[in-house]
Amino acid sequence: MIEDIILEAVEGRYAQGESFRIRHDNKVDGTVCTRIDQPPAMTVTRTSYGWMYHCHRCHTSGCATDSKTSPKNTMERVKAIKNSKIDKVVEMVTLPNDFQPMSKREKDSTVPWAAYHWIWQYGIASEHFTKFHVGWSALYNRVIIPLYEYAEVGDELARKLVGWVGRNVDSKDIQRETNTPKWLTRSRKGKRRYFMAPGDQTVVLVEDAISAIVVHLATGHTTIALLTTSVSEDLMRELRGKTIYLWLDGDMLAHSVATVDRMRQLGLNAKHIHTPKDPKEYNKIFIQDTLKVK
Repeated sequence: MIEDIILEAVEGRYAQGESFRIRHDNKVDGTVCTRIDQPPAMTVTRTSYGWMYHCHRCHTSGCATDSKTSPKNTMERVKAIKNSKIDKVVEMVTLPNDFQPMSKREKDSTVPWAAYHWIWQYGIASEHFTKFHVGWSALYNRVIIPLYEYAEVGDELARKLVGWVGRNVDSKDIQRETNTPKWLTRSRKGKRRYFMAPGDQTVVLVEDAISAIVVHLATGHTTIALLTTSVSEDLMRELRGKTIYLWLDGDMLAHSVATVDRMRQLGLNAKHIHTPKDPKEYNKIFIQDTLKVK
């Protein structure tokens, strides 16, 4: 059965949201789906209730449950997610094929220490790597941070992988010599994606994913990394009823004031924060004091 093939292929992979491609050779009726000269076409994605799978060639879809989840519970969860804001359970974007979680450094790990040192300098400890699914890709030579969309399913928060951002950790001199950009973003074409750390009803908008993680860990607020300096009209509408802080780099003061003014015109409770540097450059106490966290 296809479910048995899926479970065998994904053995040992447990990170929720992890998604990758495997080969789907034959259809249910026994006819060929993927020829030997064609690339793998089936995407499998780990969720809290098993493995969702979808073949982009013959469109076979379903869920392979693990031993801890009953078929009845699985079908209820799938139905709930289909009826939620997440319109498609199967991932349209995958992490790099060589993605390695950085939550646990194995003896044979190929993740360079520079990757750990870069993220540790912002006070993000190793135990937080699991929460945000931080990993490494040697192919891209970058720390990889997945981007998820969230939706409430019953009493839980379901998520769907929609892209990722990667940070080059080479020195500035090497980046300059090789003309390598610091950040690289991958997401479905035509769709604007953000990094989001869900929290309370206060929302802090920042520019980069590391700043979002740092602010979230310090305050418990919902933080959104815009991955740019602009706030789209769609996002503004989604933030109605929230208390909003826009916290960009110090040289973006005029832009921040104009953006907050636009949000207020739309009826949003928005304020801007002005500091010389990005939020990730400040410690927990400074961030809490700035955002008046009690």
